[in-house]
Amino acid sequence: MNKFKQKLSAYFRGRNFTSLVLVSIVICAVVFLNMILYMLTSAFGWYLYSPEELDLSITDSSDALFADAESGMEVTVTFCMFESELKEHSTGSFVYKTALQFAERYPDLIKLKYANIYTRVYDDLERTPFNPDAYAKGTYPDGTEYDNIILPTSVIFECKQTDGASVVWQDYKVVTDAYTSVGFGSFSTLASDGSSITETSYNGEEVFASMVHWVMTKEHGTAYVTVGHGEIADPSLSSALTSAGYYVKYLDLKEEDVPTDAELVVISNPRHDFERGASGTDTELERLESYRNRGGSFYVTLDPLADKLVNLEGFLSGYGLSVEYNEADGERALVKDTVSGIPGDGFTLIASYAKDGTAADMKAKSESDGGGVLLRALSPITVDKSKGAEALLYSSSAAVLHRAGATVDTAGSYPLAAISTYENRDGSESKLFLSAGIYLTSSDNMITEGYSNKSFLYSLFDVFFEKGNMPYGCRSVVYENTLLENLTMGTATAFTAAMLAIPVLLAAVGTVVLVRRRNR
Repeated sequence: MNKFKQKLSAYFRGRNFTSLVLVSIVICAVVFLNMILYMLTSAFGWYLYSPEELDLSITDSSDALFADAESGMEVTVTFCMFESELKEHSTGSFVYKTALQFAERYPDLIKLKYANIYTRVYDDLERTPFNPDAYAKGTYPDGTEYDNIILPTSVIFECKQTDGASVVWQDYKVVTDAYTSVGFGSFSTLASDGSSITETSYNGEEVFASMVHWVMTKEHGTAYVTVGHGEIADPSLSSALTSAGYYVKYLDLKEEDVPTDAELVVISNPRHDFERGASGTDTELERLESYRNRGGSFYVTLDPLADKLVNLEGFLSGYGLSVEYNEADGERALVKDTVSGIPGDGFTLIASYAKDGTAADMKAKSESDGGGVLLRALSPITVDKSKGAEALLYSSSAAVLHRAGATVDTAGSYPLAAISTYENRDGSESKLFLSAGIYLTSSDNMITEGYSNKSFLYSLFDVFFEKGNMPYGCRSVVYENTLLENLTMGTATAFTAAMLAIPVLLAAVGTVVLVRRRNR
């Protein structure tokens, strides 16, 4: 027993025990600093996370949107299940809570109803007959009809404008979840990995407000999304187009001209070029040119990792816009920012609005969301102002161009998104937006707080394409906390240095103590 006590006493007095204590102190200090940093980031919003308790309250952002309501308008929102069922529905209960708040905030405009599509009665004491067949068809602006799928999870928005006892105008829109099995997915931001659809956030306020505004609006255009070139479009882009007031349809330019009701043609990240045929033939490029010549508008995003699209990029050059491409090695340069970018490889950037022109007007519209626009993996755009082109978004001055594993330019402040107005001979104007990156409207970027991707898109439709008022500033509730951290490279480096300083100081003090003990 005495030998054990002697060994134990010697161990505590020895250098090994001191080293162990020192290591333990360093580990505890790092853990403690991480806890402090976590509390600070949570308190001051230095990074983004999803609250565990979902806040489904609505904002006052719809006040401006509903100011468009004309005298005598009333919007009835009909849920296709009884209220008692809706309250208990896993996703429908979210929409129900949102709807109640809208009806309470705008009692003279919005009324709620509940019905059963199978028994065909309303959820009232009289069990008033309900006829879902009345909403089975919709009509596009060109006069063609389409089928509405009506399910128990569908929501019907209907506006009637009356003058005394007479109905002078009415319209309706059926919102049905075509993507998820649980229903009400149309009120969420959806992400696709190519094989499945995931709900990443609840956007009930935005969708509800935009659908009420939709049925109050008497004229709508159609956004045609091109197909047949390997285009990639996130579901969030289609949702944003609908919320902005567009019908969304698909267009195969190999088969048809751009229809007369087209208000916007969307070319989203094509992998293959558009065809140019012999003189006198109606090929894809000629059809785009014909649409341009009658004053059509374009929304174009390019994949910087795809091959050069000679015909399409030649078409864009007519607007004074081009994307950097190196003919020698067949690659585009990517914008890299290791100072003001998001931590990682530097290819995820926070773009800033241009200080004047259209960008300044757009920024004023989207100020409620604050922050820059979150982008990643994109090439710079060359902007020819003499052709009516102007930049909307820029990288930071610290950004460089990176191609084939090497830095090829260090000028910084590269244009990342731009617009142009093409003047036709007859005096009409064709408008075009261009960004050489595929992540502007990705679901993660659209819902990340602290950035203004969605408001940027809405302000583009509002200010540049003159679509009218948009659902700015609505609250989204993020389901996941797998979002990008809202720390720039420089900030992250500063925090890392601060976190390492104290452990290094402790290690230095410990070393001095050990040396002094050894030399006693």
